[in-house]
Amino acid sequence: MLTQLTHANENLSFIKFDSTLYPNLVEQNTVDLGRTRSQDSIGNCYAFTFSKMLEHLCNQDSECKSRGEEISPLYIHQIVKNSSFPSDEGSNIESILAKLKHTNGTPISTVKESCLPFDQTLHKKYFEENWYNESPFLGFEYLQETYQKVVSENCIDCSLEILSEEISKKLPNLKISQKEITEILKQTKALTLDEFITMILNSKECLEDKNLFKSPKLNFHTKTTFEVKDTDYFKKLLIDLIDRNLVAAVSICAGARDENNKLLCGLHSVIIKGYRKYCNSENECNYSFQIQNSWGQDWQDEFNGGWVDADHLIKYSLNKPKNETEVVPSENFTGQITWFEPEKNKIKMNPKTEFKSSSPIIKNINPTISPEENTEAGLWECVKSGNPTGYTDYKSLKTYVEKGFDCKKK
Repeated sequence: MLTQLTHANENLSFIKFDSTLYPNLVEQNTVDLGRTRSQDSIGNCYAFTFSKMLEHLCNQDSECKSRGEEISPLYIHQIVKNSSFPSDEGSNIESILAKLKHTNGTPISTVKESCLPFDQTLHKKYFEENWYNESPFLGFEYLQETYQKVVSENCIDCSLEILSEEISKKLPNLKISQKEITEILKQTKALTLDEFITMILNSKECLEDKNLFKSPKLNFHTKTTFEVKDTDYFKKLLIDLIDRNLVAAVSICAGARDENNKLLCGLHSVIIKGYRKYCNSENECNYSFQIQNSWGQDWQDEFNGGWVDADHLIKYSLNKPKNETEVVPSENFTGQITWFEPEKNKIKMNPKTEFKSSSPIIKNINPTISPEENTEAGLWECVKSGNPTGYTDYKSLKTYVEKGFDCKKK
């Protein structure tokens, strides 16, 4: 599972949409999913995509009592891995539903973020050095080291009061008090590492009814990339969901380079939440998808809000990268498109926005005709991607049109 440690410019799966060949935006639709979160150095992108999809479904249902609440990805990771200690090994939404024992037509109950926040494990280095990428994992490693120190027969300087004070300082976002930490340390020799971390994070009480996120009744749908081999079908499916105010999680083979410059294929999950349709003067069109990634707000900003080239994204959803220029089918790679739908259709449609260019489409320009002989004489203003070039005469008009500019007579 890739993490945000893979910088966007080095990742081969996402490229920005180039509107040079398709300058006219003609359709757009997006779904608001709220704040962008970050999985940091922990391999739990599947938990973040699951949480966002379920939160969105609840927020659209006036009868959902958990509207406005967030789900704890940390809890999702714990139940899927049967461990409180994080790993870099991913999973998928089907595994989450199996652990939650969900069947279609029933609601889902899981833990709220407010009870088990992901940021509890932020190490003090985040606050002192803004070292966010590794900070949560450092927090878990520190708890592991503390546990091993306490249970060790050769533990030197194991004053529980000193250790609890140190834990409070190094993990300042913990919800429990220093006194409560001391009481847990007294029991540590009788606990497993998982039990120790669970008690430190205070997650047992999160299973109380007041701390549970409860979704509406819903149905789960999935298609593997073996079922979706056609790019146009892939686009149509996602566009239809967005127009119905729904979103989908898409598994991609996130190609990236490791420290030895070796090309990797890490399975990664993102949410598709918007689309834009661009066309040129020949009515040839292409799409950009808006994704919500769990690599944090900086990644979203680098991609202008998460807008990426749709064809390129689909290519890496259906196939495994072989090198920078070639993507080949892989028997070992099975991506998925997954989404939730309410059992009863309580979600309002999400009407798309259509754009009409105010500039006429100029074709078949003959620059050999003199201005006096042609009705298109005079000054023209040409615009591309919203940026005007100034004014030109008819003899230069053809050059601008061929380069994809929209031109209208002054």
